[in-house]
Amino acid sequence: KKYCRQLKKHRPYIWSSATLYTDEVIKKREYWFSKFLNKNPHPSQNDIFHFHQFTGDGDQRNDLLMSRDGLYTTVSVTGIALTDEKADMQYLDLKDNKRYKKEMHFISLCQVA
Repeated sequence: KKYCRQLKKHRPYIWSSATLYTDEVIKKREYWFSKFLNKNPHPSQNDIFHFHQFTGDGDQRNDLLMSRDGLYTTVSVTGIALTDEKADMQYLDLKDNKRYKKEMHFISLCQVA
């Protein structure tokens, strides 16, 4: 089944795969995210990466860094921070424990009169 809904552009969201997690686990992850935002109302990209790497309750099958019997495992975390001037993309390879960063600067094509 596919769903479509309009999202508010300045509201944070967390997503969990409906095929990998029960409704109960999805609600638990939403709770973790809510607690994180209460402590970090304006999180940095590093705060968000930390949240993705270390949030959970010790249940490897359902923590944010998930591992299920070696069959299904979280392999990376990717984040993009956007401003009017640039996009800052970070990719964390969890297998090799390497972080990659790339910046893309935007050029305005509009002429100001």
